[in-house]
Formats: sequence, structure tokens, C-alpha cells
Amino acid sequence: MAHPYKRYSIEQLQAEEELLREKLQKAEALGQRNYIAVHRRKIEIVRSYMLDVSAFRPGDMRELKEDHEHYFKIDEVSGVVAWGHRIHKGNHETSGEREAVLLDLLGEKSK
Repeated sequence: MAHPYKRYSIEQLQAEEELLREKLQKAEALGQRNYIAVHRRKIEIVRSYMLDVSAFRPGDMRELKEDHEHYFKIDEVSGVVAWGHRIHKGNHETSGEREAVLLDLLGEKSK
């Protein structure tokens, strides 16, 4: 089943992001840790749908926005998720586990 965000226009996605940011602020003000995590993840999903998926290609090495010690090498892209491996910036070792990362969590291409 396709995610409903897939059918949203950019304007609808932007409005959804704004609504989720308001919910996130309320959850933060009330100290609701579980809701904070849920709203943050939903914002990442919405933002992933606003990106140009064609800009993310297998073989790309990308910065990881939340992990500055590793790159992420994309093996494949499925929807708004990139599958691949983390590669340590210092010793270039590849993590053993293949993982999925939302496109919004990937930064600029590594050179």
C-alpha cells in the first residue's frame, strides 16, 4: 500500500510539515518524549517526500546528517528510503549491516 504522502502536492506536504512542527512544539512543552520522537520521524518522512528522489542514486556516498563519523553508501533507493551501508570516514570500514535511511537524513554527496 502506498503511503498517503505520495499523493500530496508540495503545498500539502509543506502544510503537513507545519502542522507536525506545531504538534512537536506542544509535545516538547509538555515533555512528552514518545510524541516528540513520533512527530520528528513524521517530519522526516514528509520532508523526504519533498525531495527529488532521482538525485539519490546507487553508488552515491552521502553525508549522514545525524552521524558525522560515517558516510552512507547507497545500494538502492525504494520510495523515499535509501538502502545501503555506513562507511567510517576515518578508516573507510564498511558496516556489516545493510540499513534503510530516509532520504531527508542524507546530506550532500561526498567527493
